[in-house]
Amino acid sequence: MQAIHRRAVACQQASPHSEYIQFLHIALGSLRELDSQLIIARVVDLADKNLFTPLLNEVEEMQSILVASLNKLNFLGS
Repeated sequence: MQAIHRRAVACQQASPHSEYIQFLHIALGSLRELDSQLIIARVVDLADKNLFTPLLNEVEEMQSILVASLNKLNFLGS
């Protein structure tokens, strides 16, 4: 998760506004894919169910942060 944040900061500093927004959309898509894969792994019992709740919570928190960031950037860009 920290790698996504560090990459986002680096991209924001090095790229124009539209490229940064595109990166955030890609990162959000990646998190949603991870969320889906974790849910599937939980359903088919690939690992201890106690491991999934904290991990899913982190993924959902990062998704919320990215959505809020995109909303704010889109609002500021309007």
